[in-house]
Amino acid sequence: MDIDVSYSTFMVPDKNEEEKKVDIDVYYPTFMIPDQTLKSIIRSVPSTRVILYDYIKDHSISKEWKEWAFSMMETGYNTDGIVQLAGEDLSMNPFEFKELASRIFNELGICVSPQLAYEQYILWIANQVDHGELSAKEGFQILYEAAVDSEYDDAFMAFYQLNDAFGILVDQNGYSEDAIERMRRDVFMKYLMQNGSDSL
Repeated sequence: MDIDVSYSTFMVPDKNEEEKKVDIDVYYPTFMIPDQTLKSIIRSVPSTRVILYDYIKDHSISKEWKEWAFSMMETGYNTDGIVQLAGEDLSMNPFEFKELASRIFNELGICVSPQLAYEQYILWIANQVDHGELSAKEGFQILYEAAVDSEYDDAFMAFYQLNDAFGILVDQNGYSEDAIERMRRDVFMKYLMQNGSDSL
């Protein structure tokens, strides 16, 4: 599938408070809007965003999956698969779990693509930063690792590249960690402003 990609140069304040360009291209893939079914589920159970990512990455059953199942049931999504997931043990066979996870999304009528899962995962991390559950530095590190894990998918590349650029600003240009943290947070807030409202 072809993905439209635009490029921009990230602007950061210089130490004298004037704007200064960091010589780095930032990738902004076209954002994939969830369908109404998935929007409704995410509104009811926001952690669905993490589950979409785990599903695409073939992660094994975890407490996050089980907590998601209970949350889904509490909001009225009582499909056979979700009820089964809620009762499963964390030692569930990985192959059986993969089949169960696929059945759950089929029952919910959700088609999950990597692009959709990656973008919703970024929104989850950005919201965690916005609500103070993660520092912006922690959020960037998580998405940096996700970029590597996804073989440098376009969805994560802005965070991957900026993470390196911010490191250079500290190591070679003398920026303080507090200044860099504010810059990182600004990136997340911009991402939420551009994509958060459209996603729901």
